[in-house]
Amino acid sequence: MIIRKNVPLKNLTSFKIGGPAEFFARIKNLKDLKQAFRFAENNQLKVSVIGAGSNVLISDVGVRGIVLLAANDGIKIDGARIIAGAGALLDEVVEKSLEKNLRGLESLSGIPGTLGGAVFGNAGMWGKFIGDYVFEVKFFDGRTLKAFSRKDCLFGYKTSVFSAEGGKNTGGMIFEIVLKLEKGSLKPWEKLNLRNAIIAYRNIRYPKHNKSAGSFFKNVVLQELPRKTVKRLPDFAFSKKEVGSGYLLEQAGLAGKKIGRAVISKHQANYFVNLGLAKAGDIIKLAKFARNKVFSKFGVRLSPEVRLLGFEKDPFE
Repeated sequence: MIIRKNVPLKNLTSFKIGGPAEFFARIKNLKDLKQAFRFAENNQLKVSVIGAGSNVLISDVGVRGIVLLAANDGIKIDGARIIAGAGALLDEVVEKSLEKNLRGLESLSGIPGTLGGAVFGNAGMWGKFIGDYVFEVKFFDGRTLKAFSRKDCLFGYKTSVFSAEGGKNTGGMIFEIVLKLEKGSLKPWEKLNLRNAIIAYRNIRYPKHNKSAGSFFKNVVLQELPRKTVKRLPDFAFSKKEVGSGYLLEQAGLAGKKIGRAVISKHQANYFVNLGLAKAGDIIKLAKFARNKVFSKFGVRLSPEVRLLGFEKDPFE
C-alpha cells in the first residue's frame, strides 16, 4: 500500500468539489487497513473514510489527516447470504442479488455509492433500508476487527452506530458486510422490469450528468414537525412517518434558487447541483439559506444527509 500526500479529492466525489487530502491511501485488504491506521496513530492523524464519494461534500481547503478510500470491492454469494467488501458498489450488489433470485434489495436499485457507505448512513428508498437486510458488519476500530450484529448496528432513519454523532464507532472503518436475504418468487423478467423501472425513475429525478450528491437534507420524521405544521400539510407530503425535505424546500419557494455556481434543482428541490466551478462555500451558503427559509415557513430545522468532510466546525451551527 502507498500512502500519498496532498492528493486532490474533488474528482473522487460526485459533487466534483473540494480540496486535497493531507494524506491518502486506497484500502484493498485488511493488511492495508492496519497499516494505514498504524501510520495515522504514529503521526497523530485523524482518519476519514470515503467510498464512491456520492454522498459527501469536501471543504475547499481539503481534509486534514489521512483519507482512506474503501477499495475492497469483492462480492461473494453463499445461498441467501451476500458477503461483500465495503468498497463494493451498492447497485452491483443489488444486481448480483437479483441474478441469484434473492429478494429484498430491488428497491435500492440505482442508488449510487458503495455498500459500506450505504450501511454507514442506512441508505434506503421506498420505505426499505439496507439495514433491514444486514446480518453482520465487520468494523475495524483502529486496532481490531469487530463483528456487529444487525441489532448492534443501531440502525435508524439514515443513521447507524457508525455514523451517530459523537459515537465511539465513528473513528474506524466498516470493512466487510454480510447481508441476509430471502429467495425471490418473481420470474427473471419481472425482476428485471422492476429494477429497470426504479432506475428509470431515479434517472429522471437525479440525472447522472449533474454534479450533485443526491438528497442534500434528510427527510423530517413526523415527531420533529410542529403540530400546527402537520395539520396544514396535504396527505401526499407524507411518506409513512416522514415528510419529504424536497417537498418542504419546494413549498418554501427554493426550487431554482442559485448562489454562486450552486443551484437547487427545479425538478427536485432537495437536489443541490454544482453548475461548474462551484466551491463548497457556494453549496453551504445555498444550503444554509434554504434551511433558514424552511424553518421560517414550517418551524423545523433540516439536517444534512450529505457528509461534510474537512470543515473545522459544523457550518450549520
